[in-house]
Amino acid sequence: MTFEYRDADGGHLSVTPLPGVPYVLVRTDPEGCAVPADLVPDTVAGIRDAARTASGQQPEHTCPDGEPCPGHDAPAVGQPAEAQATNEARPPREEWRIELLDVDGWMPSGLVRPDRELAAQYLAGRRKQRPDATFRLVRETTTWTVEDER
Repeated sequence: MTFEYRDADGGHLSVTPLPGVPYVLVRTDPEGCAVPADLVPDTVAGIRDAARTASGQQPEHTCPDGEPCPGHDAPAVGQPAEAQATNEARPPREEWRIELLDVDGWMPSGLVRPDRELAAQYLAGRRKQRPDATFRLVRETTTWTVEDER
């Protein structure tokens, strides 16, 4: 899981887990990347998730109410058989992001948002900041499936 952020001036920050070792590679443009103060908590959360991935841990799951719920990763003891009949290890997670059309194609523009409404508000702000740019709203859905161990 690579975390990426692009500021209003096109500055880029990325944090990528390194394969086989518990480290992340942090990259930024030579001139840096300006992260607005109100987005610092989201940025730190994205870096934390990349670090957890690098160390073999699961990124922290956030329930629909916005609160972290680490116990969500494990099925409850005595869970009904119907819940496992679908091979779904846990409910799908949806996240929303804004992408910017760049000369190299679509690039992430800003942080991942937990719900569509927040992402749409951010999109409106980005379009005001850069009326000459082309943006789009993207939904990312992550699913977890129980696999046969044989």
